[in-house]
Amino acid sequence: MPEVVMQFIGNHTGKPSLNGSAGIAAFEIGDRSITVRFAEGGTYLYDQVKPGKVHVAQMIALARAGAGLATYISQQVRNNYARKVE
Repeated sequence: MPEVVMQFIGNHTGKPSLNGSAGIAAFEIGDRSITVRFAEGGTYLYDQVKPGKVHVAQMIALARAGAGLATYISQQVRNNYARKVE
């Protein structure tokens, strides 16, 4: 499996912050997908099939805003990911 190069974007650095993004270490927005690396470990791909277009669009919006992505995943998406990358 090829290694995914993650880009550190916005406030999703894995460091405690006021915006609630401490659970995300990095993310990469792809063509109709988002790959998320969690601060506690694990990198997961979310796409239009799993968890679906609506969730992926919301996750991308939250990632770009720099807040709320970890909370959204834990409350709305949970383990409904396309695949674990590493």
